[in-house]
Order: sequence, then C-alpha cells, then structure tokens
Amino acid sequence: MGSGRSNRYRKAGRLSTDLLSDALNDRASGWIRQWRVPTLLPQISLRRNDSLRTTIARWRENEKCLELGPRFFRMRRRQDEIVCHELAHAAARRIYGKGVSPHGAEWRALIAAAGYLPSVTFTAAKPNSQVSRRARGTWHEHRCPVCHAVRFALKRMPQWSCPECVEHGLPGLLEIAKVEERH
Repeated sequence: MGSGRSNRYRKAGRLSTDLLSDALNDRASGWIRQWRVPTLLPQISLRRNDSLRTTIARWRENEKCLELGPRFFRMRRRQDEIVCHELAHAAARRIYGKGVSPHGAEWRALIAAAGYLPSVTFTAAKPNSQVSRRARGTWHEHRCPVCHAVRFALKRMPQWSCPECVEHGLPGLLEIAKVEERH
C-alpha cells in the first residue's frame, strides 16, 4: 500500500470507517478512553490484508498498523472482541513500553477492563472444512481452570495443556467436558 493511500485510513479519534462499522469504531474509541491512551487511535492505520489465511487479525507494532484478514470480514460475530484484542496490544505497548509481554498481565488487564475474557487465540472454523460441516455435532470443550482459556475438539485431547499457564510455570491441565454445540 503506497504512502498516499495510507493517509486515507487515519482519522482523528477513530479507525477507518471504510473497514469497520460505526458501532465498532465507537466501541474502539471507548476502549481507548477507558485505557487512558487518547492519542493512540489517530496514530493507528487499519488495513485489509488478503494474504492472511489462518490469522484473523494482527497488530504490526513497527508499522503501527492493525491488519484484518479475509476471515475477519466473513465473521458475523465477535469482530469487536478481535479488534479489542489487537488494540490492547497497541495500548499495552504505549502504556508499559517495549518490555511488555504480548499476552502478559498488563495486556490481560486491558482486555478484562474492556469486558472480555483474555484469550490468546480465537478459534473459528474455516469455510468448507470438516470442522465447519460438523459444527453442530458433539464437541469436547477443553477449559483451563486457572485462566479460563478454551479450546474445542471433536474428540478428547488429554495431551493438550494451556500454553499460557505452562509458560508461567503451572501444570496447564485442562478440564474436558462434552458439549452439544460450540459457543
């Protein structure tokens, strides 16, 4: 994307209305005010990146850019949670500096303050995959009792552990429950 076009995506106090709904822009402005980093939004560019295949969205710190992949635009729900996740990376870096852990306690506190459960990953079925065809069937929920991270699988995966808790020296054992529908 050329430098002339990137200015189109910068608006004072808001993200691009070309890519996000007005309601989501308003919520993003609210999170930024709540996190007390009012000058952050005007400095962030927002762009669509059609080369993102498995990643729904990502924060590019060096470019001060939030990239949204094609899957983000196909989603009907949880777009706000994804944007909040990425903006919290930018806010944590602004507030706490370079040494802040990407999904550390500071980032988790910002996510919680915005009203979401901190989650390192977001699982959404890919279109036309076996997962999406079986989405209404029986699933197994693997939930961390410590940080409440959740993963789903079509079968029990006792070898799985919570990577966030393991990273912090905890066992990372997950509680497994059968569920009829993924939420």
